[in-house]
Amino acid sequence: GKPRGPLFLLAVLGKLNNLVKEWIAEISELKNLPPSAISCVGGKIFTFGSYRLGVHTKGADIDALCVAPRHVERTDFFQSFFEKLKQHEEIKDLRAVEDAFVPVIKFKFDGIEIDLLFARLALQSIPDNLDLRGDSILKNLDIRCIRSLNGCRVTDEILYLVPNKENFRLTLRAIKLWAKRKQWVLLFHIYMTCNEKINK
Repeated sequence: GKPRGPLFLLAVLGKLNNLVKEWIAEISELKNLPPSAISCVGGKIFTFGSYRLGVHTKGADIDALCVAPRHVERTDFFQSFFEKLKQHEEIKDLRAVEDAFVPVIKFKFDGIEIDLLFARLALQSIPDNLDLRGDSILKNLDIRCIRSLNGCRVTDEILYLVPNKENFRLTLRAIKLWAKRKQWVLLFHIYMTCNEKINK
């Protein structure tokens, strides 16, 4: 199989980011935006959760967010972007969960599982250096967009507030490992208890 190191993940996210920019430019053209506006319309993929915090474990999925300008609708994301992904040969197991509390498109990109959320901001274009932390960004947004932005905003805020990121990552990894082991211990106890009850 292919190597699945950090550089590989970064390359996959880079490809996804390019797909998003391409799609937003196509949608902008369909919606008759002037060529001068289309050339700088932008669009961006943000990551959040364990990948963004630097504690991503092998085989775990990546939480990502597609941020689009105001003329791109949520229906565009679930229809035309979904179709664009469908036509991509490196993308498998594609499914949309449009009516979820936080709507999502799930897929495997080159073997990497990605959960992609969508947020449409009240901006004409989405620059590459966009900061999602400020509250002004939430003005006039649909509740589903606010929910979709929350993961990124919380993750960015944590990274901003933590004085020593390396210590934080080590601690977080230890907690994740501990929680995983605890879960196994708990499952084992439940299994044994059920077994005893059945065999009585």
